[in-house]
This record gives sequence, C-alpha cells and structure tokens, in this order.
Amino acid sequence: MREVCQQIERAYPGWHVWRSDEGWWYATRARPRARGASATVDGAGPDELTDALAAEETEWLAGLAG
Repeated sequence: MREVCQQIERAYPGWHVWRSDEGWWYATRARPRARGASATVDGAGPDELTDALAAEETEWLAGLAG
C-alpha cells in the first residue's frame, strides 16, 4: 500500500497520500504550491483518488488560463 501512496505522491507533487483504517483513500495538501484548491480530496480507492487529484489539477490549471 505504501508503494501505491508514493507513486501517487510522485505523480501529484505537494500532496500527502494515505489510506484510512476503513480503507478510504485521501490526499492532503502538504505544500502550498500543490496544484488544486482543496485542502483534502478523497476516493474509495487509489484509482478514484487519482481521478480526484487529476480533476483538482485540471480545475486549477483552467483557473490560471482564464
């Protein structure tokens, strides 16, 4: 599990990824420059969490362009 967390953290710098005791996955902003507006995003598994982080990044980048 830690390896998956680290892979997601490498793909989305500035986020700390962890899994709750109940199995839900979270990413918490670890650095102010992390792309996105939310302090924390979540997902039922690593794929859903990655989708949520991608959406954060897409919205953030769109805000810079607009």
